[in-house]
Amino acid sequence: MKNNRKLETPDLKPYLIPLILLCGIFLVTSFFMMSGIRQHYYELKKEEALKVARSYGQSLKKFNEAEEIIEDLLEEKIRISSSMAANREEELSNDLLKQMAEDLDIDELDYYDEEGVLLYSNLPEVVGWKIYEGHPIDLFLKSEALYFVEDLRQDVITGNYYKYGYLKVPTGGLIQVGLNADRVQSFLAQYEVDYLLKEMKENQDALSISLLSEDLSVLASTKEDKRLNMTEKDLKEIRESLKGEKEYGAVLSEGEDLIYKVFLRLEDVESGDTLAVSYTMEETLSTIRTVTTYGLLVLVLVFSVLLYSIRVSYEKNRKLRRIAFYDSLTDLPNREYLQEWSARHEEGTFQGTLMLVNILNFKHFNVAYGYEFGDLILQEVSKRLQKLQKKNLLLFRFSMDRFILLCKDFDQKITYDWMVKKVLDLFEEPLRIKDLDLPIQVSVGGALTTGKGEKITELLKYATVALEEGRKKELQEMLYEKEMIDIFQREEILLNEMREAIEKKDKSTLYLAFQPILSGTEEEVVAFEALARMNSKSFGPVSPMEFILIAEKNQLIQKLSDCILDCALEFMKELRRQGKGHLRVAVNISGHQFLQEDFSEGLLKKLKSEGIRPQMLEVEITESVLLDNFQHLNEKLKKLRSSGIRVALDDFGTGYSSFMRLQELHLDTIKIDQAFIRRIKEEKEETLVSDMITMAHRLGLLVVAEGVEEDHQRKNLIHFGCDALQGYFYAKPLSPEKAMLFVEEFDERKTSSNTKRYDTVE
Repeated sequence: MKNNRKLETPDLKPYLIPLILLCGIFLVTSFFMMSGIRQHYYELKKEEALKVARSYGQSLKKFNEAEEIIEDLLEEKIRISSSMAANREEELSNDLLKQMAEDLDIDELDYYDEEGVLLYSNLPEVVGWKIYEGHPIDLFLKSEALYFVEDLRQDVITGNYYKYGYLKVPTGGLIQVGLNADRVQSFLAQYEVDYLLKEMKENQDALSISLLSEDLSVLASTKEDKRLNMTEKDLKEIRESLKGEKEYGAVLSEGEDLIYKVFLRLEDVESGDTLAVSYTMEETLSTIRTVTTYGLLVLVLVFSVLLYSIRVSYEKNRKLRRIAFYDSLTDLPNREYLQEWSARHEEGTFQGTLMLVNILNFKHFNVAYGYEFGDLILQEVSKRLQKLQKKNLLLFRFSMDRFILLCKDFDQKITYDWMVKKVLDLFEEPLRIKDLDLPIQVSVGGALTTGKGEKITELLKYATVALEEGRKKELQEMLYEKEMIDIFQREEILLNEMREAIEKKDKSTLYLAFQPILSGTEEEVVAFEALARMNSKSFGPVSPMEFILIAEKNQLIQKLSDCILDCALEFMKELRRQGKGHLRVAVNISGHQFLQEDFSEGLLKKLKSEGIRPQMLEVEITESVLLDNFQHLNEKLKKLRSSGIRVALDDFGTGYSSFMRLQELHLDTIKIDQAFIRRIKEEKEETLVSDMITMAHRLGLLVVAEGVEEDHQRKNLIHFGCDALQGYFYAKPLSPEKAMLFVEEFDERKTSSNTKRYDTVE
């Protein structure tokens, strides 16, 4: 089973989904934008066509009114001309009439006398002509009308066509005003259909304009062929649409070209029913092509930027995931990788073998040669372990000096035995690092799955329990058995109960019992030793050796020691309150506590704040605390003693201290371990204990005998000159209340010749 490198690769979904959404949004936006441009163009052209239709309708109405307008204009000109001529009748001449014709913008201006002779004119060739009977002028003169405008007719003198008007003057003559027919026709032509369509096409950006009948036949058009060039199907669709709507627009093809045609139904126009305006689609298509081109360029640019950003982010994420899931030193998958892999693997369950490999002497090499050297060791160890890798086996670096081997199989016990042999064989030969041969000591803890499988976290817990159990039994390998977890779970429960009790200051779980210490003459109680006790809610009374060891293993010993010291100080305050401030209280100080830089200062400060004399406190330390940093710790002892606090060496004789070392230590008391007291029956041991007491006295030290349980022990110790006695012979550890009672009752029994055992214990 090869290492699953997929965990190193980030999931592409968070990158692809937004990219696809952005692309979709961009494409949809582009589509609607182009549709909007096209629709906007159609609306503009439709609006232009509506303007054309309105213009056409207005022009046709003007055509019907043109003659009336011309009549009115001629009447106005005749009135002005006649008025001007009448006012200057005595001055009339050909030159004068010519000047007036130019000023009035008329083509002919004549004056006839009462005989009907044309006397003056702006046209010299007509002067002298006389009206004959039956001529339109003759008919006008004979009528009762003051003025008259006739239709176009041919002038009998010049042969040209004119529109004439006449006005009688008071002298009996008349004024004739004429407008050339070409000018009149030119004016009227402005209102003819073909002329109007052509003019509208020139004023509008239209390809062609046509006037259609009700059945869409072409009546007039700006196109030379006068044809719509549409299929019958399209014509039919347009006819149906125009029945319900006044306008209709559609993109139609004419040959290879696309044309946008707008059909507008006309109202109140007699010369036609529908106006068709055609526009070329070239401009629109060109605009759409331009927008599409730019849109695609923008899309490509956006895609390029997004892809680059995604690639950069993807690579960065991949590197971060590699940092997160792989050990930088050995390049092996790490604990986080294991957790992620197990979460994905078969819904969190695993069928096979898990082995935890621990380098026992790694910390020693780290201290002896330095951390860089330790890194080289780990790299070489990982290289050796990688030799075991095969298709179904994974290797992880789990912690500083621990590796995990994970093998997926079904013959688990056989696999485990094979793995153990291989791992141990790998380290039979020492590692060669920087010309040094380093023997590597390893221990192995293993766990096998049962039934349908186990979670990796559970297997790891079991393998850890097996590794710890093997360490306790000093075995190189240990396979997990179900009974081991009971011990492990008990430790977990006790640990949690201790934490809760310390946090909540629960004295029903963690508390102190006080064992009296009597003088060597048995005349008085001189001190109490504060002993930590635990009453578990789950298991009842727990041995101090067990719960203190658990606290040390789980870095809780510091808080536990502080809690014990606080309880002892409370008892000392109660002693002082009851007038027993002369009694000392001995408190065991853990190595973790004593090694604190500010321990001495903190302790003295606490005594002062509680109002307790330093002489009431005796600190007990074990020989193991002094093995490291002897000189530094001895200085701390000196400072404590100089402040008035007494110092005792507990369990003397069981460690490495000698009387030569005792000379250097700043001590007040040694406490002989009960192992020596129990063997006091034998004469040799009596001599040894006696010698220990004698030598201590020579060094100026007091001696306390622990574990006095038998009468002969008591008698011999008194005979040896032991300074103080402590043990079950006098009293078991007592509650604070019973400890006070013990002192009171002991004082009452002082006069008795025999010291009796105090049986009220707790």
